[in-house]
Amino acid sequence: DTGGVVMTTEENNLTKIAEQIHFEWDEALKNNDVERLLNLYAPDVIVESPVISHLLGRDSGIVCGHKELRQVLELVANDMD
Repeated sequence: DTGGVVMTTEENNLTKIAEQIHFEWDEALKNNDVERLLNLYAPDVIVESPVISHLLGRDSGIVCGHKELRQVLELVANDMD
């Protein structure tokens, strides 16, 4: 719902893509599918979040690349059980 705002075709397409990514992420997490989650990110992804610092027990809340992101996603997926 755009709240009455008229979107361009490009904005509408980007919204649909974002919604699809959100759906895919949610489904992968429901199924504890870390590989599927990782595939939603570029191999050279950089993610920054205070949650990362908490989950990994370190000062830095930044992960770089699939190898580091996998650690976070495995913890998140396992926490969903």
